[in-house]
Amino acid sequence: MCEVPYCKKIGAHQFPKNAEVKTMWLKAIRRQNFKPKKNSRLCRNHFLETDYQKTSIYTGNEHQHRYLKKTAVPSVFAWTTKAISQEGQAREERLLARNIKKALFEQAHTSAPISRPEDLNFAEEFCT
Repeated sequence: MCEVPYCKKIGAHQFPKNAEVKTMWLKAIRRQNFKPKKNSRLCRNHFLETDYQKTSIYTGNEHQHRYLKKTAVPSVFAWTTKAISQEGQAREERLLARNIKKALFEQAHTSAPISRPEDLNFAEEFCT
C-alpha cells in the first residue's frame, strides 16, 4: 500500500537509496517518526508526468514502461491540490474585481491634476 497518509492505492515506487532524495520524500509525505522499510512504497498518483523518464539515457529509445527519475520527489497530495468549488471560484472572481476597482480608484486619486486641454481629451477617450 502507498505510505502517504489517507492514500489507499497500491504503491509502485520504492523509497530511493540516495539519502538526500529519501529525506526530501519523507518531508514531502508528512509522516512523523516514519522510517521506510524495504517494502515501503508510494503510488504513481503522487508524481507528475515530468517526474518520469520518457526515453532511455543509454539507448535513446522510448521506454515501454514509466520509469521514475532518480531525482524525482513526490509533489501531488490531497493537501497540495485544491479543487475549487463554484462558490469558491465566484468568490475569487469577486475579490479580483474588487482589487482592480480599488487599484483604479487609488490611481485616479493619486495622479497629477489635468492642466492641459489635450490631457483632458485623452482622459475622456480612455474612460469611455
